[in-house]
Amino acid sequence: MPGNSIVTPLHLGIAFAVLVQLCVLAGRTQRRESGASWGRLWLASLLLSSLVFLPCVPALLFGEALDFSWGSSASVVSADELEATGQPAPEGASLIEEGGRRYYLVPFDGDYRATFGSGYTGVFRPVNLLVLLFALIPLLRNGIGMLRPLRKHLKELDELPRVEDPDVLARVDAITERMGIADPRVYRLISVSGHAEVQAVTGGAVGATIIATDGVLDQLDDDEGAAILAHEVAHIARRSIWRMMIGIALCQTAVVLASAWIFPSVAIALGLAAAWTLFKLISQVEEHGSDRLAARAVGFASMARALDKTHAANRLPCGPAWTRLVHATATHPSAAMRAAHLRTHAPLEDRDTIAVDADEVAAQRRTNRVVLTIAAALFAAGVWGGIDARVQWYGVGCLALIVVSPPLVGLLAVYRRLLDLRRLGYLPLPWAFCARVLIYATSIYFVFTGLGEPWCWPTWIAIATFVTTFWLARRRVRRWANITKAVRTLDLDGATRLVDELPRRERTRPNTQLLRAQLLLAGRRDDEARAELEALIERRPKFWPAHLMLSLMTSWTDPERGLEIADAVDRAVPNNPYPLSNRAGSLSRMGRFEEAEAVVERILTLAPNDGVFLTLAAGVASRADDHARTAARIEVAERHDPASTALLVVKARYSVRTADREVAEEVLRVAREAVEKNPLAMLRFDLEAVEDELAERGERAGAGKGPS
Repeated sequence: MPGNSIVTPLHLGIAFAVLVQLCVLAGRTQRRESGASWGRLWLASLLLSSLVFLPCVPALLFGEALDFSWGSSASVVSADELEATGQPAPEGASLIEEGGRRYYLVPFDGDYRATFGSGYTGVFRPVNLLVLLFALIPLLRNGIGMLRPLRKHLKELDELPRVEDPDVLARVDAITERMGIADPRVYRLISVSGHAEVQAVTGGAVGATIIATDGVLDQLDDDEGAAILAHEVAHIARRSIWRMMIGIALCQTAVVLASAWIFPSVAIALGLAAAWTLFKLISQVEEHGSDRLAARAVGFASMARALDKTHAANRLPCGPAWTRLVHATATHPSAAMRAAHLRTHAPLEDRDTIAVDADEVAAQRRTNRVVLTIAAALFAAGVWGGIDARVQWYGVGCLALIVVSPPLVGLLAVYRRLLDLRRLGYLPLPWAFCARVLIYATSIYFVFTGLGEPWCWPTWIAIATFVTTFWLARRRVRRWANITKAVRTLDLDGATRLVDELPRRERTRPNTQLLRAQLLLAGRRDDEARAELEALIERRPKFWPAHLMLSLMTSWTDPERGLEIADAVDRAVPNNPYPLSNRAGSLSRMGRFEEAEAVVERILTLAPNDGVFLTLAAGVASRADDHARTAARIEVAERHDPASTALLVVKARYSVRTADREVAEEVLRVAREAVEKNPLAMLRFDLEAVEDELAERGERAGAGKGPS
């Protein structure tokens, strides 16, 4: 067996993390009547964790009675203790005396040995702290991240605008009243791209909070928006966060107990892999449960439509096979699985209103079974590696594969889109990511190198590396969090000022200069934005995003110049949909509709299901006065991107040319409000062109009513 003690620095780390995870759940609950069963489960898990953690307190604080060695060939056992208990001397042990005490030096043939007795007294050892950090940090990031997931949007949540729409608040109040919970705080998250995001998130075991994007609050109809909010309220009512946290805590406790028989390296990997897998399994169950509870509050048909639009707005740019694989390893089930679940639990009169693709559901279930089978095999291989020293690191590798596979699958699913952006220069080489991996890998190496002699130089290098990396990263993250906060609250001048205050090294990066130009353009400082882009192009002539933005700006006032720039980027980066979209826009503004249609067909061949380019196709058809094609393309684009701000402008142009004036004015009003709320969508000039067109239509109508 790898060791003869249940207490090691690994146990301190994981058990302490379990205790912290459970203690943060002691905050006030959101139910008006607390559930006794949940209280008993929390108490049971706390006591189970304490059984492992409490005996470790003296060793954690003082290093009392703890000896830990890695890669050594012997361990120390107190001879006085053996004689006092009448036990024989270990086989092959040699007796040594030091400081008036006698010890047996016991050889062994494994890689790891830990003893817990009175043979060692000393101060707290830095190696304990380092192993504690490696075990504790990922678990705390996971646990506290679940409790406060909303801080990732802004440094301070309260600086987000509160939702004050009485209709929205009335719907939330009706939903919470029906579910029997207190009203959560609801905040609005402003989109910063060409389409309004359709997302909502809830979090906070202490003080539940919901953040809903403007796409949910403004661009879905009332029933669908209420369904999305009801889903988030259902998470609070079901105590989804509590279920996840307690499940993971119990899982980690089990891993701590199992680590008495497996190597510490494998135990750490097993704890992370088990927590990751359990989190995803519980998450998928909670998503189905919240869908079901929300549907009972707002109607199954409304819930199904809302889920369909949410998944459409967040569609993966990959084929169906990759999409199924992503959902099999993700926290949220696929759209087909959620629709099938709703249909199964819906009343008989509502089942016909929920469309279900039976073939897709069957394919997703097969994919789920395959993924679970592979995960079970990897877990078995990892545990085997934890018992047998000869395959120890193979076990670590198998368990690590469980942790890294889901993000890797997600990365491969969007690989084509990332490749297009990378070729244009939007995504620079991830030097920061590579440097971080190198730093942490070096630190891990130094930790395990210094385990045998905790005061040696590798340990101090590991400590210095951690402190320096944390300090530098924290400063940079704080600066960019303030910029993000200003952008999200539409303080464009403040965001520009914060960008100007960045250190010169960060301020002169191409992406930072591009962001500054975007902020200037969104703030209607067009001349300054043009000057910023031209300076950036002069300094970095092959940074194509700057060319594309300049092409877009120029195409509104000088389409021929915009077309020339777009053609240059297309020649430099061929078969890329982004420069082609600028080319199609410039051609349509010049009235060369047949050429623009040819470019649109080429774009849709490269990205057939992308809502952004489907909206572009509808816009080209609307400028060409091809009303039948415009209507058909608007319908397709709306299915793929139901909250597109650009699509609202296309609808406004189409209404101005085909509908009566009152209808056109209403559609234009909706588009104007969406553009004003999302200035970074860069749709101001297109909207102004539609407004001018409506004004000209009114002037023509007024002239027609005059005397003959």
